[in-house]
Amino acid sequence: MKNKIETIFFDLGNTLLNYHKGKLSDDEKDFLGLKKLYEYLKSFDDSLTFTKLYEDFYIAWINKLSDRDSRRTEYNATNFLLNALDENARSKISNNEIVQAFKIFHEPNMRFVECESDLSETLLALQNKNIKLGIISNTPIAGYCHDETLKSLDLLKFFDRRFYSYDLNFKKPSREIFAHAVRWTDTKFEDSLFVGDSLQKDIIPALSVDMKAVFLNNKNTVVPKEIMAHKNFLGEINKLSQLINMDLV
Repeated sequence: MKNKIETIFFDLGNTLLNYHKGKLSDDEKDFLGLKKLYEYLKSFDDSLTFTKLYEDFYIAWINKLSDRDSRRTEYNATNFLLNALDENARSKISNNEIVQAFKIFHEPNMRFVECESDLSETLLALQNKNIKLGIISNTPIAGYCHDETLKSLDLLKFFDRRFYSYDLNFKKPSREIFAHAVRWTDTKFEDSLFVGDSLQKDIIPALSVDMKAVFLNNKNTVVPKEIMAHKNFLGEINKLSQLINMDLV
């Protein structure tokens, strides 16, 4: 059966990229980022202490993230960052400087990120089949941070369209983020494939909007029979390179 896929949308975390691997734990990477961030922000607020940055920005933000799965939108991390600065610093720090601040904080996560060793070859092979590639990702931090990571791995060039929940007013599993991605990629639901590692946030919502779906089953999850039987479910893989040999065009 010909599936006639024009566009493949990928989830980001735990699908294209794994931010949780590497020599350091997530907390250790965040702590390194905080130390770098503190040195940067001292030039705007000389009264800032590391403890204040840690408590008023990082801990306050992390505590809020505990309920993000139940929210339709992401928390604005910038508000938490500004709360750690004094009034004068808040009034003079520019948007570009805030962007730089979050890139600095994110840098250790970028430095230790991992992906499949042959990911670039996989994406190139899919592009050579005239398939457009995009990203639809739930993320609590601005998309430009992930763009920096993709750029550092020489992967950004494969994805002209990237849709990050932080930058939008909706997130997976809502229909809106899939509709937004399809509209801005100039494609149709029925001509699109979604590849992700979560049944609840990726596969089920993709199928519900008439996308086709492939489950990256990297945790040996048992796929429910009703999903396996769905006409648009194209199967399970454990490596993205397996997409190359699927009947997609």
